[in-house]
Amino acid sequence: MKKKLFANVFCLALFFVVAFLAEASAQDDYVIGPEDEISITVWDHPDLTRKIRVNLEGKISFPLIGEVPVGGLTTIEIEKKIGELLNKDYIINPQVSVVIESYKSSKVSIMGEVKMPGPYALTRRMNVVEALSMAGGLLSEADHEIMIVRPKKSDQAGRALLPEEVEDSEIIRIQIRDMLQREGDMEEKARNIEVRNGDTIFVPKARMFYVTGEVMKPGQYAYQRGMSLLHAISTAGGFTEKARRSKVKVVRQSQGKKVELSLTLDKPIEPGDTVIVPESFW
Repeated sequence: MKKKLFANVFCLALFFVVAFLAEASAQDDYVIGPEDEISITVWDHPDLTRKIRVNLEGKISFPLIGEVPVGGLTTIEIEKKIGELLNKDYIINPQVSVVIESYKSSKVSIMGEVKMPGPYALTRRMNVVEALSMAGGLLSEADHEIMIVRPKKSDQAGRALLPEEVEDSEIIRIQIRDMLQREGDMEEKARNIEVRNGDTIFVPKARMFYVTGEVMKPGQYAYQRGMSLLHAISTAGGFTEKARRSKVKVVRQSQGKKVELSLTLDKPIEPGDTVIVPESFW
């Protein structure tokens, strides 16, 4: 009983240590900006200890040294800067500590097919997969392709933006499910780009295509941009032995009508297409 209690206490203590270290690391990486709130402590000088909110110009006002630009700096850089200013005329070798009390300046919006959509504070340098983890991860209905909307106009940066609100040059497209499935792949890691302040990560609902007839696993599947007819058939498990490969048809909705197409296997399909693989009788 005592051993079990000790083990539980040890695990709980370990959890808090790990959480503390993670928070400390996050604070070290975070770049301070307007409206962030920081706590500044000068050891052995309690009269200088205070919480301060960064103004819209990225500056704070501190006793003895006056106005200090801190926007764009990390907590470690702010500690060094305030220490140097105090040491210059007022306190010999001051020991300064800066802690972030609230994150307000850097945010990312995560929308669409995630468990907990909404705005999130960027408390440290963060890539796309880490940002999606904050939102609880992808829902099963999520598309293979997600979009990062990164507006060029400063007046758009303060709110969440849908892809249709911006130009194509302001949209970064990522095949997220491939990235998650091939986490150890160096190429995929390189494409797991860093999220920036003002980004909107949009996860659309998966667009579907259908495969029926002589394939191993007939059914509906999530469409991927640019996928070929052969890729679609492979997704459905490939041809059966009875498949008549030369007579594959694609049924597509066009202008309110169903159109039957004969495509070669290297041609792209579209969302909503139905691929029909007939049986060979020879």
